[in-house]
Amino acid sequence: MTSQIKKDITLIMSISFPFAALHLIAGNAIMDYEKNISRPLLFWFLPVLFVQFGMTCLGIIYVMIKNKESLSDHGLVKRNACLSIAGCFIASIPMAVHIWFSSHSLKFQLFREFSLTHNILKCTFPLNIMGFFIIALVWGLGESLFYVVLADKINALKKPTSLWNPGAFFCTLIAIVIHRKIDYDMIFIFAAVLSFIQDCGPSFWGDNASIVNIILFILAIFVILINGTMQFVFRNLFMMLPIGILIYGSLFIREKTGNAWGNILLFLPFCLLMI
Repeated sequence: MTSQIKKDITLIMSISFPFAALHLIAGNAIMDYEKNISRPLLFWFLPVLFVQFGMTCLGIIYVMIKNKESLSDHGLVKRNACLSIAGCFIASIPMAVHIWFSSHSLKFQLFREFSLTHNILKCTFPLNIMGFFIIALVWGLGESLFYVVLADKINALKKPTSLWNPGAFFCTLIAIVIHRKIDYDMIFIFAAVLSFIQDCGPSFWGDNASIVNIILFILAIFVILINGTMQFVFRNLFMMLPIGILIYGSLFIREKTGNAWGNILLFLPFCLLMI
């Protein structure tokens, strides 16, 4: 069972990673291309859809079909649905406050910050309706299910404790990177510090400490110093905390209630406000 779960996680990440890399490397160019709506719809819609579908949907769809898993296996059930929705709503409050302070508005309009949505809605009927439905399906349902399924798989390997949820933590890191809520130097800092703590642990500078990780730790501190010390850290924390609380909190609620409807309903209005 454990080996099967490891294979599933490897498959999901192997399929999603190339598309995620493409998104991070060429995402701005793809979005700029999408903004030119003078081209036929398929030419500016398909590249963005291709990357998003591959990054969040393709891996989990393949694994779920291969294992004959249903949506109910991942929390889309009636039991505790109200608790799930209420808990996820509470987890979304910091994100709502962040959006308010960033844009001084909080209008409820699905995917309102996503330029692709505006361009799709400008198309003629029924293309505008079909396009909006695809956006809601892939960017809303697809990405929320990606986090739920991946977190479930990770938690099946390493059981969560009272407050610590490994699956939620890993998915939170993915969301922060994918939605560009962190300077990429900060990613290096996290990798270095976490690797240092994991390898050195209680021994710290003892004989068992990894020289490589000590060097990485020193380099991480150096990166902080050359980027404006605490101002650099606080700027990243301001960007990371709202989405971190949103993703970790909602997946934490999913694990505690056994229900994922809150995650799905929460993600529809919020997921594309983070892009």
